[in-house]
Amino acid sequence: MRKSLAAFGLVFALLAGFFGYTVVEALDAQDAVSFTVERQLGDPAAAQGFQLNIPTFQNYNMAWDTTLTLGSTPTWSTDYRYDPGNISWYTPQDSSPMLSVAVGDTSMFYISGDDWSTDVIGQAYREIIEDVSSRAPSKGSYSETVVLSDYLEYYPVILSDIPLPDSYSSGWEAWDLTEAFHIPVGQGDTIQVDLELDRDYVISSIYLSTPQAPSLFSEAILSNGYYYVLFNPEQLDGTPVAGASPCGLYRIPASGGQALAVQNCTLCYQTSGLPQRLAVADGGYHLLLLENLAENNYKLLSLDTLSYQPVQEIPVQPPDENHTFIIQDSYLGVLSLSDDYPVPLVQSLELWARNDIGLYVPVLNCDLTQAQLPLGRSFKTYYDGERLVMASYIQTSPTGYMVTPSVSVAVCNSDGLAYSACFIHSQSITGSVLVPDDRLTLTPVS
Repeated sequence: MRKSLAAFGLVFALLAGFFGYTVVEALDAQDAVSFTVERQLGDPAAAQGFQLNIPTFQNYNMAWDTTLTLGSTPTWSTDYRYDPGNISWYTPQDSSPMLSVAVGDTSMFYISGDDWSTDVIGQAYREIIEDVSSRAPSKGSYSETVVLSDYLEYYPVILSDIPLPDSYSSGWEAWDLTEAFHIPVGQGDTIQVDLELDRDYVISSIYLSTPQAPSLFSEAILSNGYYYVLFNPEQLDGTPVAGASPCGLYRIPASGGQALAVQNCTLCYQTSGLPQRLAVADGGYHLLLLENLAENNYKLLSLDTLSYQPVQEIPVQPPDENHTFIIQDSYLGVLSLSDDYPVPLVQSLELWARNDIGLYVPVLNCDLTQAQLPLGRSFKTYYDGERLVMASYIQTSPTGYMVTPSVSVAVCNSDGLAYSACFIHSQSITGSVLVPDDRLTLTPVS
């Protein structure tokens, strides 16, 4: 009996020590966030007045919300939370509706259960699904490739991720806008249909693929009761789709459902090239549209939302083929990039800002080759009228898909590159601390 009590006491002591160590380790982790500065160029005071918010979490048990304040002497502070098993990496994000070809060369449709008959994509391909399923010899798996033009004249075009209209509902719906946006099915285009039938010969899952489908992915922007969307389908080789509806800016009523959207879908501005980017400016009175005229030849347009006529046109010719654009309400920019893979480095910046009369004028031209600033998945910019501040997480894995909480910062002003630095987050070396949803926030100090 004494031996049993002694053994029990030993186990209890060990467990107490373990849990005590875990709690102490968790509490000590509150102060575990710090930064070291590497590759610093220029004057740190050039970044004065800005801060970065960097959230991290570990094992669903611990979370840190760190604020890094830039300036002559960078400082940081952390809000820490320890809640075992209840720390979620996911934070709901606001999503915008997306106009796209239903099933395409890079996206495939899969649905399980009998919901396919009410799903908007399932309805668009209903005739094909029912025809192929009628030839399925028995329960189990069945696959068949058929000629798409035998069934459809146009590729289904869907506006998806539309918030449900009443505030008491949660979720999204999708509208079939094929009648408004025509993308002809090519002769010989095929669709692969993979079905799974249960023991009652009822379809339990569907997989669809249309490998020849033109590419179309365009984010819809909500403004003044309308969704504005760019229609820009192109063949897999980058050429225009013959016989398709005109490329350009379209306006779709945001309320009234699919029927009203189809009937009142309006072409506001027809582009001569391929429209690529869209943003709302000046409280919705103007729209900013980026148009690709030819290889390495672009045009930025500011459109009045009363007449949909250009108020200003800015020709843009990036210095090289690898580039990207910044399109914000009050400023527009073009960044040339290195050929580094998978994360290119920003090489140069050209920036236009809106003046007092609403026109965009050139304000900055900056060489960034010394900054070694990566164009990561969380690339943020802020222009305060004198400086453009840029920040990006550093991706360090061989594939570039592992984001660390370390950040790279660069500041440009009228004299060029004023400051750049790499802030190495102390949790970057652990490998077990993650950045939720790649979130990074760059704001002026409040």
